[in-house]
Amino acid sequence: MATTVTNAPVMGVNSLPNELLLMVFEHTLERDDWTVCNALSVSHVCQRWRRLALAAPGLWSTVPRINAKWTELCLERSKKTALDVVIPDTKPSWIECMPSIRVIIPHIHRLRSVCLAMDVLFKIPGESDEAVESRWDAVDEVLDYLSQRVTPNLEVMHAAFDLSRCDEWYLPYVPTLPRQFVRGASMPKLRDIDLECCVIPSLATSGLLSIALTHLHLRDVHVWKNVDEMIQCLQAVPHLQSFRWYNSGRIDESFPLTFDTSRSRIHPIRCANLPKLKELHLDGSHLQNMLMFSYLSLPAKTRLRISGGRTAFDEEDSQDGPIDDLNALFADALRSHFSDAIAQGACFHSLIINPYGDVQLESPKHDRSSSSSSGSDLLPDEFKLAPALWGDGDKHGRRLRARRFMNTWLTLPIFANAFSINFEAKFWKRYPDVIRLFARAREVRISTMADHLRVLCAEVLSARPCPLPALERLYVEELDFLVIIGLMDELMWTLEDDSPIREVTISRCDFKEDDFAALKALLGPDAVRWDGQDKRWGTRYWRHRFQK
Repeated sequence: MATTVTNAPVMGVNSLPNELLLMVFEHTLERDDWTVCNALSVSHVCQRWRRLALAAPGLWSTVPRINAKWTELCLERSKKTALDVVIPDTKPSWIECMPSIRVIIPHIHRLRSVCLAMDVLFKIPGESDEAVESRWDAVDEVLDYLSQRVTPNLEVMHAAFDLSRCDEWYLPYVPTLPRQFVRGASMPKLRDIDLECCVIPSLATSGLLSIALTHLHLRDVHVWKNVDEMIQCLQAVPHLQSFRWYNSGRIDESFPLTFDTSRSRIHPIRCANLPKLKELHLDGSHLQNMLMFSYLSLPAKTRLRISGGRTAFDEEDSQDGPIDDLNALFADALRSHFSDAIAQGACFHSLIINPYGDVQLESPKHDRSSSSSSGSDLLPDEFKLAPALWGDGDKHGRRLRARRFMNTWLTLPIFANAFSINFEAKFWKRYPDVIRLFARAREVRISTMADHLRVLCAEVLSARPCPLPALERLYVEELDFLVIIGLMDELMWTLEDDSPIREVTISRCDFKEDDFAALKALLGPDAVRWDGQDKRWGTRYWRHRFQK
């Protein structure tokens, strides 16, 4: 019997009920741009769409528009709802919507969010210096508007003043936020602050620190003169869930008084309690990072990323005494932060260390599921701890500081007792004594560089006794055994010579089937694993590309 195929009738967008059609409008306008007015376009399609659009004030609530009349229309049609002021980093320049911004002034009390991307230094080819200076005046005008009116419903405050192209001549023109926003009135709903490249005379009295604040992100913001001011501010936001602080030093260099990295004389360590914090990212200078972390009290599972993106301009010549003092302070804070994990014998499963003194968990992108987790409810799933990048200067002194920093975190058994560590030839040559501190490491990982495997075979696996007494597993990934002549032979010779290695895992390597069989014959059929995947951009990859 023949099967009858019935095609479902094609339904147009107007077949959707009003509720779904309105959701389509809202999702479309989420990516709206201030240079156009999609809500206006939607309202001109047909009578039904017009009725829906006019009955939905939220579709008109994003202002300003590049045209002042459009802005007035949006303000009228959204008068029953809160406003979202958005000035994105788009072309034409944001300065062209200043007439529209002035139209919004009487409605500032309705603001729900403020998102400003105002590049004060962008210069259009052929533009005069007077035009650039007019943008600085416009920024001051906008900030003045925000300081003079109360916004009790404000939930989001984002402001970025891009200084990526700045030099010494522009530094005095870094925008300064008002000492008091919204007349210093309370903003009980403010939950999200994200500021970039500006100066805040006093965050504590600015009115921005709401009890409801959950996200505080500061990037190149001159905000605190010392750790006591930081503590005062963070103690006022106990519901904070995400705190990111980045300081490249660009703004600090234009001020005579920078962030003082001395200990507090009035506050004990870990006194700024943030019981709900889920994410902490400190990316300033080495001393700033250690000092700030030492005064924060966080949940054990908080995702930590403490990475020095620079050697601060005023730290290159710092004396060893203050640095050692902060190392000790930092070690005490780390030990206290992880006290429960230490008491219960927990440790990070798989760590990556490098010659600069960094330590972190393996990337969550890594294929090995056991490597992307700490393996304990008392330890975070994301963790990175790093000193500042090395600047110019005495090489011996820099390495000595890196060693002292590593000795700081290696005093904690959660690091020293890790099951698996990576191995780098450069790290071994500089700090062989540090590698030996991982006495309980049962696995060593080699990634990408053939030199790492060669040094491991020659100076670790062949040494008697082995510098890593618990070592029994080798994990190799992203190596091209086909193109590196003799590498497989060196590994086989080492394993045959009474090596401590009893298991080998090969992942994403260009590898011969014969070599795989030889390894299994040497160590046993169940002791060698190979995922069969090729190295990314290795010999086999390029062979396949050229064959196509």
